[in-house]
Amino acid sequence: MKLLLLVAVVLILVSSTIGCVPAQPPTLAPTPTQPASQPSTAPASTPSPPPTPAPTTDELIVHFINVGQGDSILIDLGETEVLIDGGGRSPGVVTYLGNCVDGPLEVMVATHPHADHIGGLIAVLDSYQVDQIWLNGDTSTSKTYSEFMSRVNAEGTTIHEARRGQSIEIGSLNFIIIHPAKLLPDDTNNNSIALLLSYGNIDFLFMGDAEKEAEESMLIASDTLVPDVEILKLGHHGSKTASSKNLLDTTKPEIAIFMAREGNSYGHPHVETINALNQIEASVYGTDVYGTIIVITDGDEYEVKLEKGTSPRAPPVISPTPTPTPETITPSPAPTPSPSPALTDTVYVTRTGKKYHRGGCRYLSQSKISIELEEAISRGYTPCSVCSPSTPPESITPSPAPTPSPSPALTDTVYVTRTGKKYHRGGCRYLSQSKISIELEEAISRGYTPCSVCSP
Repeated sequence: MKLLLLVAVVLILVSSTIGCVPAQPPTLAPTPTQPASQPSTAPASTPSPPPTPAPTTDELIVHFINVGQGDSILIDLGETEVLIDGGGRSPGVVTYLGNCVDGPLEVMVATHPHADHIGGLIAVLDSYQVDQIWLNGDTSTSKTYSEFMSRVNAEGTTIHEARRGQSIEIGSLNFIIIHPAKLLPDDTNNNSIALLLSYGNIDFLFMGDAEKEAEESMLIASDTLVPDVEILKLGHHGSKTASSKNLLDTTKPEIAIFMAREGNSYGHPHVETINALNQIEASVYGTDVYGTIIVITDGDEYEVKLEKGTSPRAPPVISPTPTPTPETITPSPAPTPSPSPALTDTVYVTRTGKKYHRGGCRYLSQSKISIELEEAISRGYTPCSVCSPSTPPESITPSPAPTPSPSPALTDTVYVTRTGKKYHRGGCRYLSQSKISIELEEAISRGYTPCSVCSP
């Protein structure tokens, strides 16, 4: 009996000891601070090198929305949407966004507190859940700014204060903030947030209303690098106070886009800016003429689509220079008909793409490079599915040899661009989507000079 009692006591003691072992508390991830009224300043970050292009699987669609005299840009990748500015209160962007935004708006960026950039964001905040809001930390005494900040604080989301070297990462998109480094007193435009977006091998630079002072600050910064880009959204609506020679020489944009109302009282875009873009042979598009402008890219090539208008914007009027008379034009020899396609045929590649193309393909831009088909294949380029260029000999279907063109005459057709000062042969690498056909005589009379590359 005593033995049984002893066993029972031991069992009770063991059971009570096991039941008293305390459980380990779960590890909780820290939640971000959500200030009620002031933007949060992110901690200082280490220098940010330009992002390494990542493989892309979807088409990136960038909408430069026509909001009159203001800015509003929507970046759309699958179910991820980022809105940079919203134009003024009128016409607003909510109706346009309704066709593009799936669910919440992942990121909203207000580049600076001017009404023509934040006015339309008030209705966006009323209509959409916004996951992240990025501001530059500058303030204004305007009623529009007061109402905008009231909606921002009521949104109940994390508010970030943008500073150079930080990045905005959402899904597979990564925006590098290249301005401002710090706020300048009484200089609202030059405090604008400027963003660099790289998608595959295609780079976009969004300048807000940044002007030349801000541009110089970006270019000399040691913690970020401003690369050459394919698409540049011009600062301050194409004003002469922005888009300095240093910026254009550094970025070398193929496409320059400004956002302004047609016939606006500021004279945007200024002729000085257009002339500067002429010098670098950039193709220029503005919402004043084309309405909403959309750039679509797969990360290798891009395409520009326009809401209205197919003829490029006319170049500014320039005083004609002394031109050659008909007697001074030396006819060039007629070209020799080319043979049927072979590995020695010329195809075209772009500076950033992975495909080869026929001349005239819509995916070719100013950066097209001529190359023999054999070399293109050996370097790993594959044929473009849009223009279906020549393929290796086993699958080549011989095409008829072209008819030799007659010697040049003043009635011959040459090509000019909307912003350039030279005339070209068809297929010249300096021609882009904005090429305009014109008779040689008219080109000469309007002061155009021959391109030194294609020698028309």
